[in-house]
Amino acid sequence: ILNSLNNITFEKFDVVAENPNLSEEIESKQKETTSQSTGGEQQSENQISGNNNKENQNQNENKESQSNGNSNIVTTQMAPNTILNPTKTEIDWTSIKTDIENLHETWNIIILDLYKLNVNNENIRSFSNDLDEATTYIKNEDKSNSILSIAKLYSYLPTYIENISTDNATKNIFKEVDKALTVFQNIITDVEFISKNSNKVNKTYVSLNELKNSINSKDREVFLIKYINTLEELNEL
Repeated sequence: ILNSLNNITFEKFDVVAENPNLSEEIESKQKETTSQSTGGEQQSENQISGNNNKENQNQNENKESQSNGNSNIVTTQMAPNTILNPTKTEIDWTSIKTDIENLHETWNIIILDLYKLNVNNENIRSFSNDLDEATTYIKNEDKSNSILSIAKLYSYLPTYIENISTDNATKNIFKEVDKALTVFQNIITDVEFISKNSNKVNKTYVSLNELKNSINSKDREVFLIKYINTLEELNEL
């Protein structure tokens, strides 16, 4: 949801559908053909009665249906989708509203699991309240407050992971972004984790540094490029 609010996607290409208009020349020929066909059918209908008349009428309807179908041409193409060259700039609120509703449904199930894992009850109730608040902002299509509220929901993950995971590396990965580099030092010193994932850890550490350095540029698009790269590396760990 947070990525959708900023039109951020990990897909490098989008499938774009287009419905091209037929040229006037082609449209004219189609009209001429249809006119001739209709005239011929009308003459035949005047000469034939009963079942034959009904059969010709059905044939005429089929031809009209085929003609209409041929005019509804849809083409698709692969369009590059990047931060600097986005395929869309408008927020898909319909999709986001669907996602937040699905999150409510999922959360009702997760609550039971968290209780079984002895997660602090207050942390569970707080998430529920903040989820309701985020839903209100999304319903009103308030982008700024929606982003802040969803980011707040994300901040609960380190707390829950702390309660349910014994893997220190996994816990550290979910720490707050502003402390990411500091916390990531703990992953680097995890000898067992490093022995299995040294290349991935090094690439992630470089991406985090690049993300931090991009803040000074105060360029939104540059930051988002670094942000996506960092998330992709983190998801590989």
